[in-house]
Amino acid sequence: MSIDSIIFPYLKICQPDSQAGFRFGIDSVILAHFASLKSRDKVIDIGSGSGVLSALLVRMKGAQNVTAVELQPEMYACLAETVRLNAYENVITPINADIRKYKPERSPQAKLCRFSLAICNPPYRKASTGKTSANQVSQTARFDDSLTLEEILRFCRSYVDYGGRFAFCGDADRLVDGLCSCREAGFEPKRLAFLYPDAAKQPRVYFLECVYGAGAELIVEAPIIQNSPQYIDILQGLWR
Repeated sequence: MSIDSIIFPYLKICQPDSQAGFRFGIDSVILAHFASLKSRDKVIDIGSGSGVLSALLVRMKGAQNVTAVELQPEMYACLAETVRLNAYENVITPINADIRKYKPERSPQAKLCRFSLAICNPPYRKASTGKTSANQVSQTARFDDSLTLEEILRFCRSYVDYGGRFAFCGDADRLVDGLCSCREAGFEPKRLAFLYPDAAKQPRVYFLECVYGAGAELIVEAPIIQNSPQYIDILQGLWR
């Protein structure tokens, strides 16, 4: 394992060594920046990995109630250590579970445990495409034969509030699949942004936020271009 800083020297993320497992990328930072967070949101971070999304939502956006669910024991150990390193035990609850089987605990007063924001950087490369990894931890984190968007949405239908949000990212060339899957599950796409390697090339990643049970109205936000002033601001923690 290695301990790395993200955005600020004191914001620490525990993650596997480069040969031992999946390490987070810029997609996670931009997704945390992109997701809209309300002051009283109850958040679930699906497939949390090393806990980078959860830690960023707490540090950068003031999240106060985050459940971070991670299946793989190796990555869960990193997640738990990220929580400990940043003293986030009171705001982030790490859970070692398969989201396809996980049933959140509820309070005695509630009929069902509900979340108002679900966020996920899923394994969005299509199975049997792209370069595979001999490391099973990295392979599981990258390819959607381990966890599909439809399976994530099935969980969200059960445990996200009506009117709650689901924010995630994916390969830009699979945008139509993402839009269709979300709408079919009752999550209406509302905000969309793209990450471009530069202004002359096609986008690499899309970022989508959907609302459960909302009407049709999609806003396409300004493009995020690598090494642009906006991109540099995000990496430097100048979030607006």
